[in-house]
Amino acid sequence: MIAAIYPQNLLKNVKPGNSVEIAFKSMPGEIVTGKVDDIVKYTGEGQIVATGTLIEASSVGSKGYLVVRIRLDEEKTAQKLPLGAAGTVAVYTDVGGPFHVISKITIRIKGWMNFLPI
Repeated sequence: MIAAIYPQNLLKNVKPGNSVEIAFKSMPGEIVTGKVDDIVKYTGEGQIVATGTLIEASSVGSKGYLVVRIRLDEEKTAQKLPLGAAGTVAVYTDVGGPFHVISKITIRIKGWMNFLPI
């Protein structure tokens, strides 16, 4: 399982079963494929830590980030990934099909850019 974090407004058209491509920083030049398993509809951003001071209402809130749970197509790839591996994720929805080409090119460029020590 892979967890990708997105702002809530970008997940409008994302559904379980949508195709996903991932360029992991630890795997330069490779593109890993998978499917959206689920969109986790809750977030812990509104939680507060109990302290002895009063909280200002303006400091409590959520930025609206939700987690997209992704299942990789190949089990071997999932097993060789280090815990907390970072990368770039592209989700291909049923909307905007012709524009998926831009995402496919971008994710591949990102994969090759992972060779560069930035």
